[in-house]
Amino acid sequence: MKNQAGYSLIEIIITIVFVGIAFPGLIAFFTNIMIDSVESGAYTQAIVLTQSKMEEITADKLSPDRGYDYIRTAGQYPTETIGQFTRTTTVTDTVFSGVSGVIVMVETDHSLMANPYNVSALFTSY
Repeated sequence: MKNQAGYSLIEIIITIVFVGIAFPGLIAFFTNIMIDSVESGAYTQAIVLTQSKMEEITADKLSPDRGYDYIRTAGQYPTETIGQFTRTTTVTDTVFSGVSGVIVMVETDHSLMANPYNVSALFTSY
C-alpha cells in the first residue's frame, strides 16, 4: 500500500461541525459590531448638529444686531429636520440665583439613537 496524503472522513466531519457551531456566533458578533458602529455614527453627527445650533444661538446673543432679546423671542428657533435628524430648540425663561435669564436646550434625535442628544445653556442679559 502506498502512503496517501489527505484528510480522512472523520477530520472533514469534525471540521464541518466546528465551523457549523462557530459560524453563527461570528455572524451575530459582526452584526452587533455593525449596528453599534452605525449608532455611534448617528450620535457623533447628532453631537455636531447640536453643538452647531448652540454656537449659532450664542452668536445671536453676542451679535449687536440681535442680542439677548432676540433669543428670548418665541419662534426664533423652530424645529428642524436635517436629513434623518430632528433638531428641537427650547427657550425657557428662568431666574437662577436671583439673575433673570433663559435656559436654552437643543435636542437632536435620530431613529437609530436610543436616546436623543441634548445640550443646555443658561443665557443672561449682561
